[in-house]
Amino acid sequence: MALTPRKQLSLDANLLFDLAEGKDFAHDFREEFQSRGYRLLLPPTVRHELHTIYTDGASPTDRELARSALVILRSWGFSPLIWIPQQKPSPGDSRGICWTAVSYLKRSSMMA
Repeated sequence: MALTPRKQLSLDANLLFDLAEGKDFAHDFREEFQSRGYRLLLPPTVRHELHTIYTDGASPTDRELARSALVILRSWGFSPLIWIPQQKPSPGDSRGICWTAVSYLKRSSMMA
């Protein structure tokens, strides 16, 4: 019997800010998708964005929301999204992971 891949959903920083602010719609969204078996993923760029806002945000409120989101991520059930190249670039190849990701998206017709 073949295993069915688990459903996954990648999120952005806006939802995390709404969760940190305690907005009901954000918590309802998270709880609904988790109850449907979705794994909520957090790309490295979102973690970096939150950290940048935490350290250099325009207002104390933004910095505190970013800090709260970073601290509470695991308890909300978010998992880090880890990019793994489909193939290792040859030595000296500076295209690296971004090139690999774009190539994959083009091959799968997800990007023109």
